[in-house]
Formats: sequence, structure tokens, C-alpha cells
Amino acid sequence: MSAPGTLYAGSTASEMAHMYYNTLGDKGVCTLTSAYPTCTTQIGFGLSNTGPFSNVQSFGGYWSATEYAPITSYAWSFYFNKGGQDGYGKTDNYIYAWAVHAGDVGAVPVPAAAWLFGSGLLGLIGIARKNTSQ
Repeated sequence: MSAPGTLYAGSTASEMAHMYYNTLGDKGVCTLTSAYPTCTTQIGFGLSNTGPFSNVQSFGGYWSATEYAPITSYAWSFYFNKGGQDGYGKTDNYIYAWAVHAGDVGAVPVPAAAWLFGSGLLGLIGIARKNTSQ
């Protein structure tokens, strides 16, 4: 039931797979050994790097917003314990949720925020100095 490419490094089959393999650099249970994917267990597979995230669960899966087409009572979910994506029943209660955004998110304009903060701080200092001199 695995979606093509989800058990192999560099997968972009879903946003979760992209985050797991490309952003966090974690390994899937399988390694690509030929032109035709076969599963050879990879040493060190599973969730090892959580990056800036905390409380990431490796047991159970994380829901995706996409329904698993062959079985309408299933939805796609991603499993951090093996780096795979499968269809799983929508009524199962040990599946987690993690909101992800499709595509790259733009950088926060820190210089503009720093200028705004600095000018506000200077204004407050000026008001304070004016009040103490009077």
C-alpha cells in the first residue's frame, strides 16, 4: 500500500516525506538498490533528527489531508518510524496530526522588523528622557 518513492531518500511524494528525508535528513527503512526499488533494510533508519521540532512521535502515523482513493474510509498517513506513507483507517485513534504547508515558505523579513523595533525603542527613550528632564 506504500506510495511510490516514500521509502527512499529524496522522496517528494508528500510534504511529510519531503520534510522527513530532505529537511531533517532522516533515513527510510529501505534503500534504493537498483533501478527497480527493492527493500534492503538500511542501518540507522527511522526518526533520528527532529530538527527544531519537539515531541515528534515515531510510533503511529501522521495524517495527511489526502484521502486514500482505493478505500474511501482510509486516508494517507506518514510514519516516522520507517519513513513510509500508507493508507490507514480514518477511525484509528493512534494517528497524529501535523499541519504542513505545500512548497517552500518565504523568509521572514528580519531587517524590516529590526528597524521597526529600533525606531519604536528610540521613540520610547526620547519620551522617557523628555519626562525626566521636566
